[in-house]
Amino acid sequence: MLKICFEELELHRVDLGVFEFNKAAICCYQHCGFRIEGTSRESFVIEDEYYSVHNLSILDREYAKMQSEN
Repeated sequence: MLKICFEELELHRVDLGVFEFNKAAICCYQHCGFRIEGTSRESFVIEDEYYSVHNLSILDREYAKMQSEN
């Protein structure tokens, strides 16, 4: 997906949100080069419980650096 975003679509930035409790997804995204920018605290309500969301992003230059290191 990142290859398409940065190499074909020539985007500058890709970002996403992931629930704070989804540790496996956060680890996966960080392994792909995403960085946590911040947290939207208790911004979603599901069945009367509040959940926070981490906001992550990766920039084109960060992606390019990762590709050159491989």
